Amino acid sequence: MDDLEKYKQKITGIRKFNENRIEMLSWLLERVRDPAIPLKLVEFGQHVEPLYYNETTISFDASFEVSKSTGIFNGFDNKQLYKRLIQYYSEFSQIESVNSSALRQLERQFEPLMSTHVKKLPI
Repeated sequence: MDDLEKYKQKITGIRKFNENRIEMLSWLLERVRDPAIPLKLVEFGQHVEPLYYNETTISFDASFEVSKSTGIFNGFDNKQLYKRLIQYYSEFSQIESVNSSALRQLERQFEPLMSTHVKKLPI
């Protein structure tokens, strides 16, 4: 499997991972905002735990980086394609940064909100 196909699969995995994270957060926030909705500590834990999973950073750009460093692209005639490859790998790096940033944001803003709520939950 080539690097680009691996990247495509990784991006799909990150998208699904974040969609699941959004569902878990939505479920929790709905219950925090409306105390009339029953919530037990076990349910709370089942929805909070997956929020802290994080997609591991895996770089599939090894072939591209080796090609750049050895000068293979120096004689490359299709400059537009080369430019698009650079952009492609750069954007994937940005996606990984956003994913890490989302986890830090979750830790800073969500944890304080949840910690006050969890003390009130029945087991």
